[in-house]
Amino acid sequence: MTNNLKEHIRKVLLEESLKQKLKKIVDDHELNSTIRIVGGFRNLSKILELNDKEVDELIYKYLTENYSPDYEWGPELHHFYKKDVETYGSHDFETNNRLSYTYFGAWNGRDYLYTLVIEKWFSNELTLLFENKWIPVFKKWFEDNSGLEVINIKLNEE
Repeated sequence: MTNNLKEHIRKVLLEESLKQKLKKIVDDHELNSTIRIVGGFRNLSKILELNDKEVDELIYKYLTENYSPDYEWGPELHHFYKKDVETYGSHDFETNNRLSYTYFGAWNGRDYLYTLVIEKWFSNELTLLFENKWIPVFKKWFEDNSGLEVINIKLNEE
């Protein structure tokens, strides 16, 4: 074997080993740090060679682990949310005792119609991590866990 071929094989093996280690770090819930270390989510996606479905799954998992409301939610509370929105027109969701997102129901005296308003601090954190790839995943994640249909997403600018 020539020295060039040996060197190429060594580099490939080293890269594969690094990918496996990086994947393990991500799987062990160190996504924030990993994204920062590699210079952003786009770089991480390229390094790990993630396809669109894997990117969405990673974001969905991250949302579940880090941004669920302060109280549990899921199928057993779907009726509660629907009733609350019917009664009051909206429902606030807090994360770590901080308003994160608000769901607004039907109304249309001039707006609402199933709108999810995401607070600025919250959307900034997610955009910093995932650029704008988090928005459609967040919609699905919210609908799955709240049972509320989202037609519009609005990022609060205040």
